[in-house]
Amino acid sequence: MPQRMKHNLHVLVVPSLYPTEVRPVEGIYVQDQVQMLCRAGIRVAVLYPEMRSWRTVTLCQRPWANRFQAKSYREAGVDALRIHGWNIPRLKRGTRVWLGWVMKLVKDYVESHGKPDLCHAHNCHWAGVSGRMIKKVYGIPYLITEHSTAFARGLLKPWQARDAHDALEGADAVLAVSEALKRDLQPYAPGKSLNTVSNVVDTAFFCPPSDRAPSSAFRFLSVAHLVKHKGIDDLIRAFAELRSQHPFFTLEIGGDGPEKPGLERLARELHPGDGIRFLGKLDRYGVRDAMWRADVFVLPSHVETFGVVLIEALATGLPVVATRSGGPEGFVNEDAGFLVETRNPRALAKALETAFRRYPDFDKCHLRRYAEERFGEPAILERVVEIYQQILR
Repeated sequence: MPQRMKHNLHVLVVPSLYPTEVRPVEGIYVQDQVQMLCRAGIRVAVLYPEMRSWRTVTLCQRPWANRFQAKSYREAGVDALRIHGWNIPRLKRGTRVWLGWVMKLVKDYVESHGKPDLCHAHNCHWAGVSGRMIKKVYGIPYLITEHSTAFARGLLKPWQARDAHDALEGADAVLAVSEALKRDLQPYAPGKSLNTVSNVVDTAFFCPPSDRAPSSAFRFLSVAHLVKHKGIDDLIRAFAELRSQHPFFTLEIGGDGPEKPGLERLARELHPGDGIRFLGKLDRYGVRDAMWRADVFVLPSHVETFGVVLIEALATGLPVVATRSGGPEGFVNEDAGFLVETRNPRALAKALETAFRRYPDFDKCHLRRYAEERFGEPAILERVVEIYQQILR
């Protein structure tokens, strides 16, 4: 546990994604950082407009309770102000509504708790854009931590690119979670000095199991939001090449998303047996339990700005197999696992087999220590607070 800071800081966090009732792990990497700041003695509050999709109405325990009202919460020692609303389909520039909600929350917060020292926005869209507006209205400096793959995937529309440029240009500091993402951001912030600060990983929670039941199977695990750029279809095809030679191999896939039905069909076509198991949507405890059952963790993404789940796996003592998709190149070395090219099932299959054969060579204590020293709370806290102080000076 890090020591509490001796100086006083008051930080307003505005995330573009944050955990909700329906999606409890969405943006959880931001929540981890918020909890880190709180434990360090920094006064921190979160402002988050929830724009829930109408598709999730059946998942809400009380959907009628979402009527665009603002409510204050105390969440694990942190003040959180939320607006509970719905995303209005096909509303032109509906993000402007989101920005209006942020400004309402800022007004309410400042009136009740005073003006914070700075605003920490997570992602340009739309938290960074709102940070620029907050600075203009209240004179509060802001910084942006960018996590999104949209820059690397070329997904920004012209008006979104302009908004990103304006948000980055006006920021008092810009942080990218990996060197690869920093390079992708630089064209949108020409001449600006960018920083690389990784996501913090809760290495107290993600730890090796106290004991593990013996198993005759060798289990690979992947956990991801099941969308195309996560490359899970590549993993299923790679696993197909191995199973005939290694019938004791198993693959567990955790997560949910629009690609899940197609991935399940692909798995049935290539694996008529029970070699692949889909775990569905997992909370944090479910992810850790799956890691405790696994032998090797695999993330076959086409694009990955960082790869928090890889660090979580290392912290539990698992070697990893990942693709050269951006973020993983910054920390997956030969002592932690293997890197392969993206969209290459054959190369991925070879890496999985190599991971099996070299599995006894990996030291679980070394893997965990590596994750703690680079991405644990003390290391990331020191860097974030250093940047806060630079802004305030």
